[in-house]
Amino acid sequence: MPINIMIHESGKYFITHWKGKIYDDELVPLYEVFYAAFEKSPLWTPEFPELADLTMADFSEITSSGIIGLAL
Repeated sequence: MPINIMIHESGKYFITHWKGKIYDDELVPLYEVFYAAFEKSPLWTPEFPELADLTMADFSEITSSGIIGLAL
C-alpha cells in the first residue's frame, strides 16, 4: 500500500508516508483501520497530530469526491 501510518516513538504524534499513485478507495479505509485500532490506546486524544510526508506521492488519480470523503 502506498500510504504507511506509524506512531512516532515519542508517542506525541503519528507520521504518514505517502508514496506512488494514490487512489480514492485507499484513503478512507486506511485511516478507518488506523483510528479503530489506535483509539483504544492510552496515547489517544481526539486532536492527536499528524505529520504527513507527501514528497513521493502522486495524487493525479484522486478526485474531489475522494478528498471530501477523507475530510468527513
